[in-house]
Amino acid sequence: MSQEEVAQALHISRQSLSKWENQRGNPDLENLVALSKFYGVPINALIDETIPTECTAPDDVPDQNNTDKTSYDPNLMIQI
Repeated sequence: MSQEEVAQALHISRQSLSKWENQRGNPDLENLVALSKFYGVPINALIDETIPTECTAPDDVPDQNNTDKTSYDPNLMIQI
């Protein structure tokens, strides 16, 4: 399948797809979901394994003005 065919199926430009393939840009979340569905693979299979996947909790980031101590669950998944 050509880049043009994939780009048309995903409603993006061929140039955008080329940038993603050549690591000169990254798709946004909406396009990651579309790519995942198009190729039938989980999103994490599309993400470079050198990108950190863990969420940093607010307690780990020093911020003297931060009075909100909301905790974040890195295991929480959002279904789209």
